[in-house]
Amino acid sequence: MAWRMAGTYVASCSCDLICPCPVDAPPNNPDGGTECTGMGVFHIADGNLDNVDLSNVNFAFYNYWPSNLTAGNWKVGVVVDDAGLG
Repeated sequence: MAWRMAGTYVASCSCDLICPCPVDAPPNNPDGGTECTGMGVFHIADGNLDNVDLSNVNFAFYNYWPSNLTAGNWKVGVVVDDAGLG
């Protein structure tokens, strides 16, 4: 499966200012919690998945990570606005 995406996004999560999750460190909530909940909204300006054109597709992603990423037990949700698919 080959894919490529270029575009913009805005995201936020429950961790302190810089979320440690992308480097597999444990979440660091300001209230001392050990989980990360977050959401991101993405616009794919140009991209594809194999032969499917993904240009102008928008999607939102919600995450719940109970610990560092490799510990598993994630819960995620994705909503795709397919109006941009041709």
